[in-house]
Amino acid sequence: MYKRQSHNHPSAVEPFEGAATGVGGILRDVIALGARPIAILDSLRFGELDTERTRYLVDGVVRGIGHYGNSMGIPTVGGEIYFDPPYEQNPLVNAMCVGIARTDEMVRAAAQGPGNKVVMMGSLTGRDGIGGASVLASAELDASDEKRPTVQVGDPFAESKLLECSLELLAADLVVAMQDLGAAGLTSAASEMASGGEVGLDLDVGKVPLREADMEPFEIMVSESQERMLAVVTPELVDEVMDVCRKWQTVPAVIGEITDSGDFRILRNGETVGVMAVDALVDGCPLYDLDPVEPSEWIYGNRTTLETSSGPSDIALALLGSPSIASKKWIYEQYDSVVGSRTVHRAGAADAAVLKGWASFPEPMVGEIHTHAGLVGGLTTAGTRRVSAASSCSLTSDVQLAADIVARLGCDVEHNEVFGVALACAAYQIPFAAVFGVAYEIGPKSQETWRTTHRTATMGAASLIAAWLRAGAVGVPHGTPPESPITLL
Repeated sequence: MYKRQSHNHPSAVEPFEGAATGVGGILRDVIALGARPIAILDSLRFGELDTERTRYLVDGVVRGIGHYGNSMGIPTVGGEIYFDPPYEQNPLVNAMCVGIARTDEMVRAAAQGPGNKVVMMGSLTGRDGIGGASVLASAELDASDEKRPTVQVGDPFAESKLLECSLELLAADLVVAMQDLGAAGLTSAASEMASGGEVGLDLDVGKVPLREADMEPFEIMVSESQERMLAVVTPELVDEVMDVCRKWQTVPAVIGEITDSGDFRILRNGETVGVMAVDALVDGCPLYDLDPVEPSEWIYGNRTTLETSSGPSDIALALLGSPSIASKKWIYEQYDSVVGSRTVHRAGAADAAVLKGWASFPEPMVGEIHTHAGLVGGLTTAGTRRVSAASSCSLTSDVQLAADIVARLGCDVEHNEVFGVALACAAYQIPFAAVFGVAYEIGPKSQETWRTTHRTATMGAASLIAAWLRAGAVGVPHGTPPESPITLL
């Protein structure tokens, strides 16, 4: 299984922690489903490298990605990076995680069974990340220093313990449901679990393990402290769950209970401090009613980089000197791409990474991450599968763009990315999941900024390959059987 997400605004404010916690978040998404992460990929967009801000962002983001993945022992096996002036102030930082799981050990994030307990485990809850979803997801970036406290602080070593603890709980069939805590913290995770199971939920913030004792209920509910997980557990198994959590030092606490009320009720030491219907909080949100209108002109702008009289040699030299085309070795060598002993193709060896799977895994898998638009992107991603001798399996895509004029936003999405990728996947008969995301919500003070922030479609794919010999594998240990399982990413 795999998932990808962006962490754009946090990385623009605090590049190291923003990128690191972006990787941590996507790892927890996969862990919460019952899978063991085996690889990380990333897709990055920055402004031109000759500016001080871009160099600062690139340095922090690359170090942040490497720090979290390397520290957890999960290889960063592939990705891409491009430099273009429209991303000068608004970089795009996309992370993708691929994991493998046994189907009988997978779990849904749907709370069930009135009377079942809600157990929280992982790191302590503090004030780091408060307002992250509400501030960083939609605010302008004209006061970065003021917004720095809203960027979460990650601890990959704490996440390593949470990973092993979660997988042990799932392997022993000790939990009914599991959900990681990401944007909006407990508010989002608990309400989504209740909505998924069509139940109510009582949660007592007075029982949440805190890093700072004087936190208010609303701070506890929206804190985005990292490396935390929620689990729904039947009463008779709570003691066993607590024992496993203590074994892995993940600080467990029973903080709530599933109800049949349909309400999300917040208490503090038994006293009610807030109530809201689960449906109103999760499914009753207002929706955009898009009415696409084709722009009358090209809205993103172009710039001249070569004289019209330039010959083939000048053009070739200019292309080879472009940071977007030149070797990215200086970036991917900062990542550990072989930790875990699964890697067959190292980073840079091919367009798709190649990893070995479990000995009991029936076939190896292939995966990669690309950023292209619409039909071209879908064909490129699917085509790489063919070049890597893999059978195409599935593809995921999301569209990121600045949102200012809803009509143009709708036109971009409806006429280009989503429909284009869907057509390509239909041609290749590939299952396709699309996600639409607003990368930057530009406010009235920066009406012109969105015109130069390109819409960007990011695609990730995972496929199966029959044997390592078909992948043109390099660095395979001597004596490895020809039909050894491989994961291509």
